[in-house]
Amino acid sequence: MLYFNRCVQDPKWKINEREVLTKLCSLFGAITLEKRLGDLYSGGYASPNSNIDNFLREGIIMLCRDLVDNAVALVDVLAPPDFILNSALGMSDGKVCSLSLSLSLSLSFSLLLLNILYIKLFTCIIIIHFQYM
Repeated sequence: MLYFNRCVQDPKWKINEREVLTKLCSLFGAITLEKRLGDLYSGGYASPNSNIDNFLREGIIMLCRDLVDNAVALVDVLAPPDFILNSALGMSDGKVCSLSLSLSLSLSFSLLLLNILYIKLFTCIIIIHFQYM
């Protein structure tokens, strides 16, 4: 945490970037504490009547509300580009609609084949099950 604070205070970050990074860090900390709430209670760090669970939940919701305006930018930072994902949107030929249609049709066909295989496998399992009963 100390390292994070030092890095965020670096002048290379703009003020709004600093705020978003600090909110993300706070959100991570609050979610981590909420997940480990049982340990806080059992270790005596929080009492059951302290309402810490409500405070953490309200803080998480408040931080999410604050970060919702930056959601697209945050996803863009973490997500790989479309051409790496072999996405129709990342193709440079300009035929997004036709490629999207062909990809969805091939995916639908693949899912249909997968469903048929699952049905056959399930049928075989049932037949084998009843043969050994």
